[in-house]
Amino acid sequence: MNPADWAALRGGRLRPFVRLELPFVSGSDVAGVVEETGEGVTNFVSGEAVYVMTPTTTGGAYAEYITVAADSAARVPSGLSLGKVAAVRLAALTALQALRDKAELMAGDHVLINGASGGVGSFAVQIFKAMGARVTATCSGRNVELVRGLGADEVIDCTRGDITAEGSCYDVVISALNTLPLLRWRRALRPGARSSRSTPCSKTPWSHGWHAPSVA
Repeated sequence: MNPADWAALRGGRLRPFVRLELPFVSGSDVAGVVEETGEGVTNFVSGEAVYVMTPTTTGGAYAEYITVAADSAARVPSGLSLGKVAAVRLAALTALQALRDKAELMAGDHVLINGASGGVGSFAVQIFKAMGARVTATCSGRNVELVRGLGADEVIDCTRGDITAEGSCYDVVISALNTLPLLRWRRALRPGARSSRSTPCSKTPWSHGWHAPSVA
């Protein structure tokens, strides 16, 4: 279950932004086989394996059957199981959005990913490396080898000290967890660098970012 899914159900700080129509079936990520197609749908046929992300307020992924828009579905790549691709859409799109749209990643950037062993963070490590970045990642000690195996150049055990102690050495900081306070982000960024924080919201995964002040 994605954090956005249980947050929508529990309410809490998201309650003012999430309006659910009852009865409500939760779940944003779904993979399955097309049972039938609607009128005018030509890009899918019955029996094809697809995966989809639904808006958090719409949900439906945990139902036995779900109706989705054809333009929100994608075919399951050859060699991947439904179980694997079902976990891709929300986490991977959040990571991609944070990198491409907010952090404006460039090849050669030195990146700090806070929370690299979770869904968004693990995709961020792989996407950053594919885009030519140098990746420093944080996680708990038990996940260090996992994150290193995803391609991180350096892995920091976040339970053993200040992960921003090296000072202003990163071009981009991505935080997939709410454990890195804003002031510590700023201390880790070089002048003119970029920061992005991923957070679940009412409709889609989103991230917000800002640029560190430039120094002449």
